[in-house]
Amino acid sequence: MPLLRIAPLMLLAILLLVLAACGSESSNESSTPKPDGGAQDAAADANEDQASDQDVANDTGVDAVEDVVEEVVSDASEDAMDAQPDASGPWAPYGLLSLNLHCLKLDGTSFTSHEDRFAAIAQAVHAENVSAIAAQEICSNASLDALVLLKQALESATGDTWSTAFANAHTAWEGTPDEAEEGVGLFVRGPVSDVQILEYHAQAGLRRVAVTARLPATLGGFRLVSVHLEFTDATVREAQARETASLTVGLMDPSLDVLVAGDFNAMPGSPPLAAMDAFGFKQLTAPLGPGRIDHVLAHRASAITSTDAVVVFDGTTYPFVSDHPGMLVRLAP
Repeated sequence: MPLLRIAPLMLLAILLLVLAACGSESSNESSTPKPDGGAQDAAADANEDQASDQDVANDTGVDAVEDVVEEVVSDASEDAMDAQPDASGPWAPYGLLSLNLHCLKLDGTSFTSHEDRFAAIAQAVHAENVSAIAAQEICSNASLDALVLLKQALESATGDTWSTAFANAHTAWEGTPDEAEEGVGLFVRGPVSDVQILEYHAQAGLRRVAVTARLPATLGGFRLVSVHLEFTDATVREAQARETASLTVGLMDPSLDVLVAGDFNAMPGSPPLAAMDAFGFKQLTAPLGPGRIDHVLAHRASAITSTDAVVVFDGTTYPFVSDHPGMLVRLAP
């Protein structure tokens, strides 16, 4: 046993012996016969004073014993905590993809079916070691559901189980042949937890929402948010960015391990990105230069870094799969 542990235990034993001796002396004195008459009263007063002094001494002894016990227990608890491994554990670098799927449209692509389009996305995900996707314009109609189709394609291409989180936002192209229910979502290799939907107070035109979930420990255990901000109203778009930042930070523990990705409908340096910056977010896609409206950001206080950022699905290495290219960021602890 370490010397630092022996000293408190020895002190505890000594104090317990002192306390026992004090209790025994008090008991012996209380059993002594009392004198009669006035002498008895005087003796009683003296005994009361002595008993009071003894109570103070006993209380002091008890307090000292309690202090030593508390110290010993506290030290033992700290040792036990020090011996425990980190609950989150290490995680290996992987890719995070942000991609607007352009609802159920094939315009501007070479694909003739959504099954083929989603298979191409899944093959690139497998090749680039992507383990999380923040997607926008995930749509469904009476015959097609992009959330289901892409999940199936990802599991087929990677051989792993993928989880999804989804928030319906609005009806897109209402009253046209392209009408569909549209929302934002997450595709994650492994389980997600604490899924929450953020509905913005500032709205204009079509209803906008964000969806957030906590990733598994194997992917760092941090919170990921998928956003698709207002398109027509710049003031509302900035307000939604500010709400995204404040609400997301409010959901976090002190680690602030959080990522926000998606279609901001805003260029680098614009007010929505400045609003995110004011809340402590940095752009992991900043090296990709100007001219983009899709971004990936991490909080500056997080334990997440980016080793690389590339544009994908732009007709070079990978084909066009949407009217938006994808933003791929490689994450590391």
